[in-house]
Amino acid sequence: MLTRLAPPLTGAIPHALRGICTATSQPSKPPPEPLSLSELDAKSALLPRLLSAGHVLAAGHLLSAALLLPGSLERLPLPALAAHLALLSTLSLAFALLTALRHHPARPSPLPLASPLLDGLLSRRRARDAASVMRWLCRTDSPRRPDAATYAATVAGLCRLEDPKGALAVLHRRVAGLT
Repeated sequence: MLTRLAPPLTGAIPHALRGICTATSQPSKPPPEPLSLSELDAKSALLPRLLSAGHVLAAGHLLSAALLLPGSLERLPLPALAAHLALLSTLSLAFALLTALRHHPARPSPLPLASPLLDGLLSRRRARDAASVMRWLCRTDSPRRPDAATYAATVAGLCRLEDPKGALAVLHRRVAGLT
């Protein structure tokens, strides 16, 4: 037989607890309004500063909120952000933002961020990092495969950096993506 450790609840307390547990939930607040275009322009400069301060999650949330607006992908300073990401010693922040784009409900194309990032990496002679960004873009769960111009620029950059093996791997991914 089990022994009871606490006395049984009697009276109004069980009824109050039952009422709390079974009460219908309060209507939640309406979702916040998306950023207006002027707010988007004002806050888009925060992305590089948030990343350099190590606030990747906040930068991802800001980018996600900004992408909910129509036409916001063209208004965001993605080339400047890509240039900033190419200056960093690792690609962890770049991949964090690319992954945030991949999981965004609107499924925007990662190419406006990835193409300038590839250019920046290749201009800084970081062929291995550029190849890893290209591998990420060619994944099966990527929202959009690289276009012909991105493939051509990457192959040309890898050849310029004397990395024929990387260039052939990119060409192989291109051919595999066409079939």
